[in-house]
Amino acid sequence: MNKFISIVIFFSMALSFDFGPNVHVAMDDYDQKFPDIHVDENGVIHTVWVRVLGNSKNIYYSKSIDNGVSFSEPMRVNSESNHIVAYVGTGPRVRSYGDNVYVLWPDSRDGYNNTSIYLNTSTDGGMNWQDEVMVSNQPHFQLYSEMEVDGQGYLHIIYYNFGNSLQFLNVRYAKMQLESMMLYESIPLGITSEEAESCDCCAPDMSVTVDGDVYVAYRNNMSNIRDHYIVKKSANSAEFDAPYLMAEMNHYISYCPSSGPSIAFEGDQLIAGFMSGNTTSSYVVTANSNDLSFTPPVNVNEANSSSTQQNYPSVALMNGIGHVAWVDFATGGGDIHYANIEVGTNNLFDSQIINDDSGNAMQTNPIIKNHNGNIYCVWADDRGSDYQVFFASTNSFDITSGDINQDDVIDILDIVSLVNFILGTDSPDIIEEMAADLDGNGVLNILDIIQIINIIME
Repeated sequence: MNKFISIVIFFSMALSFDFGPNVHVAMDDYDQKFPDIHVDENGVIHTVWVRVLGNSKNIYYSKSIDNGVSFSEPMRVNSESNHIVAYVGTGPRVRSYGDNVYVLWPDSRDGYNNTSIYLNTSTDGGMNWQDEVMVSNQPHFQLYSEMEVDGQGYLHIIYYNFGNSLQFLNVRYAKMQLESMMLYESIPLGITSEEAESCDCCAPDMSVTVDGDVYVAYRNNMSNIRDHYIVKKSANSAEFDAPYLMAEMNHYISYCPSSGPSIAFEGDQLIAGFMSGNTTSSYVVTANSNDLSFTPPVNVNEANSSSTQQNYPSVALMNGIGHVAWVDFATGGGDIHYANIEVGTNNLFDSQIINDDSGNAMQTNPIIKNHNGNIYCVWADDRGSDYQVFFASTNSFDITSGDINQDDVIDILDIVSLVNFILGTDSPDIIEEMAADLDGNGVLNILDIIQIINIIME
């Protein structure tokens, strides 16, 4: 009688946050860039990105209902093709409210100098998409759009507004009542003056509380001193308060920096991440969201801060722990690094590299979010011949090596599955691949078949 031996591999957070295997969201023969991620209240993971073919750009959407083990077939979101305006900081954004999914992006269908912000909606969880609508109400050029949804059914939008000669004018805010899709008149944030203005080539970030309080973080430009600030608008206020300085870095740069800040909220706590300095180092600060008194900045990778670049930080906040992912060049090409910090302290923990490739490929544009005790990350990854969107999380998996079809029995059916994977007649999801790679060398071959046979024969 065959003896069933269960070899269980646990990928668990325990007391720390450890990222698991990388998942290729959607295989494609073209570049996939500028991804975004959102995890809804039911744990559904929504992703969007820009598919790039020469000068042709379109937005695609995919979701996962199994914690990121697999993702749905990608669907194009924009109804008018090849007018997407996207580069670092100004890609598409995805959010949800109930069964509705929303995607926001800059669109040049009326000519590049008339780029406007558009919003598309799916009312069935991302299965089908409507015709998009314009949500910026200014006459010329808008860019760097962000959105968030509060707990009262309002969609909050910000964007940079430029004139007919592409000169920077102001940063604007608007909100939309989602049930009626009524868009309110936009207002300026009040952060542009004769002495200072928002750095017009660095994306802002926005976070909105359940009650509708709005916080906007941005890189300022005051005589080429480009430090980071935050402004707040209470839900019952008609205008934004005066800006608060996050950290006095005195970062002087006479040209466009390559990134803006990232912020996240939880209760009355806040975390922000930003790049600053001639060595392009990245930092995190934390604060109480009521008085906006920030802790001293903490470098995300102090050991390598003077010799390597750290850029494009993305932050999340969960249970009093701030989480940050960034692109770090300490190991050669760009890797996606991660660490966490307790709010109000200055020590980073659980430092690790999220991408699991062994080469020197470029990884960039990380975005992290949190949900139900886990951290989720997407990024653009050049480990193949084209940039592709990859995903990883701290979610734990229980996997029995050899039980490829996950039916709690290791038998001939698992061998058949493995043979199909090796021959290329079927593609494994991440759970099947990990269960099939019995020798853990990252390659499925005859040696894995032999090990399954040995398990069955014992």
